[in-house]
Amino acid sequence: FDMNPGKGFGKKFFGLEKGKVVIGRILPSRNSAHHGRSTACFKYFAEILSYDVDHVDACVLQLTTKFLEPVGGNGEDCDNQPETPLLFNSKGNLNENLNHLKLTTRYELDENVRILGYNQGGEGVFTPGMNINRTACTARGYICMRPSLESSILQHNSSQEARQSSERKFVANQEIVVICPTIEGHSGGPIVNSEGKVIGILSRSDRNNRQRCYLVPAQQIQILFKEAKSRISKSPIELYMS
Repeated sequence: FDMNPGKGFGKKFFGLEKGKVVIGRILPSRNSAHHGRSTACFKYFAEILSYDVDHVDACVLQLTTKFLEPVGGNGEDCDNQPETPLLFNSKGNLNENLNHLKLTTRYELDENVRILGYNQGGEGVFTPGMNINRTACTARGYICMRPSLESSILQHNSSQEARQSSERKFVANQEIVVICPTIEGHSGGPIVNSEGKVIGILSRSDRNNRQRCYLVPAQQIQILFKEAKSRISKSPIELYMS
């Protein structure tokens, strides 16, 4: 989504008519020498089920098809790959052996957390945007501010001002503030606690302090999940055949 204030705000795929959501995956390896590796490849296409660009910097996706062969590099060949619809098992889950992260709405001030993501800010001899980094990395930080009633009221007033203005822009419903160094490419990554549970998703860094960043709380993500479930009318194989 285009999150820049103005006429293009909220447009899917920045206005591209044939845009697609491509999902990467760190594939399991049977080779013990590669156990614990953290490099992903492009593996799936997905569709957007629910979103709220005005107040929640996140969306929910449904995997629809997978590539017959994983794609590496910068993903140039994703659009040329043969696809196959995803299948469900008897329990209604995808037969993809995917690991699931659990959400938690419990968090405390000064609690240690980690951001999980893929650094696209340049690495070594590469400058930002020169290539797509597919190796996962983490950044460690701690919670310094929880959403409060006062901040929610201020954000609600800002939201009303934004609606009255001709220029649409993002105004968060709620945010968790974390002290943690962020890098371009970490946005959208989960923030986990010491138990590996997700307390939120990284939304943005502070313009005046790169060590300070803002998260979409798990509570807001759960609202999008609920909305997404109400919209699921077709299985991936039905979407593929339609």
